[in-house]
Amino acid sequence: MALSSIYSNPQAQLWRCSDHQAPDLDLQRIQAFHRSLPDFNESALVPLDGLAQELGVRGVFVKDESSRLGLPAFKILGASWGTFRAICDVVNLPAATTSLAEAAAAAQQCNLTLFAATEGNHGRAVARMARILGIPARIFVPEFTSEPVRQNIASEGVGVDVDVDVIRVPGDYDSAVAAASHHSKTASPPGLVIQDNAYDGYVQIPRYIVHGYSTMLAEIEQQLAAVHGLAATMIVTPIGVGSLGHAVTAYAKSS
Repeated sequence: MALSSIYSNPQAQLWRCSDHQAPDLDLQRIQAFHRSLPDFNESALVPLDGLAQELGVRGVFVKDESSRLGLPAFKILGASWGTFRAICDVVNLPAATTSLAEAAAAAQQCNLTLFAATEGNHGRAVARMARILGIPARIFVPEFTSEPVRQNIASEGVGVDVDVDVIRVPGDYDSAVAAASHHSKTASPPGLVIQDNAYDGYVQIPRYIVHGYSTMLAEIEQQLAAVHGLAATMIVTPIGVGSLGHAVTAYAKSS
């Protein structure tokens, strides 16, 4: 199997990210918000001692995000904070002091509906937030999305008085993103798009989602220090739509 190309940016060694010094960003507030969510627990940091020995380093660790707030992915960290912050913006509530219950009551009072596009995990995370907040969600998926994935998303509305609609869209992921944006604007009242990728005219909520992932990175830092007496010297992360990579880079290059 051929290896993918590797791109290196030596100039990044001296670059520092200013995003985490923004006056409206409080990482401790984000962590406190996540702890207020039902069934919150830190995810495990798993040592890979054999690989560390093979590489000749003191430690290699994997952050196990296979179970986070009852879902099989880290996405709920971004979707939850992004949704909460977006609702606070819409109803003009102060995010620093507003509780989850207060945000839910305000969202219900203005008949807010959440919209999102997904290939799976992000959409289910948005649907889970709709369940927690007691408001509807409409999740748009590409036509190739499997039936089990669609059922998992729709299951977030089962057993509660919340409508979670999963809509298949002809085309690919980008088509689903466009459909979610369009239908949110034509809904009555207009809906709230919670999307983890930015596009023209839509940048603030993806930024909130990126900030939400900082809880995972803070956990890594704290777990390494408290349990192993170590500090990270390298972070390796997968890149999908880009929000996780953005979060890792911003966190690592801001301290």
